[in-house]
Amino acid sequence: MKVRVHKGNAMEWVKISSLTPEGMAGLFSPAELNSEITFHEPGSEQSLQLFEVKYQPGAAIAVHAHLIDEIIYVVDGSMIIGNRELGPGSSLFVAGNTLYQFRAGPRGLHMLNFRPSADTSFITREEFLKNRPDAAAASEH
Repeated sequence: MKVRVHKGNAMEWVKISSLTPEGMAGLFSPAELNSEITFHEPGSEQSLQLFEVKYQPGAAIAVHAHLIDEIIYVVDGSMIIGNRELGPGSSLFVAGNTLYQFRAGPRGLHMLNFRPSADTSFITREEFLKNRPDAAAASEH
């Protein structure tokens, strides 16, 4: 299909906890797990992915990376990343295989996340550091 329309009032919102694989729930904060997500475009290896998240106030998203690039757009509330607070209309580009973390501001965070293809990867800091090429070279000596 060359054109797909997704009406905002017809979107199905689900708790992030309902999509979290068993054994991974411990990687996420309770506020993140109780936040809601909807997929405008689920994406595939050849098609774009767009999803929307409504994080609860103060939800902390742990240090992690994804395999591919992403763009995050703040719709409402705020995203706190490092010492910066990004409000509505702000955006953030994160290159694939880049560690980052953020938290929702005091009024929560309503954001859009765009990726060039479907990506459900969640690479923890530990996995990322263990799999770095320089870490592998150091363990050989």
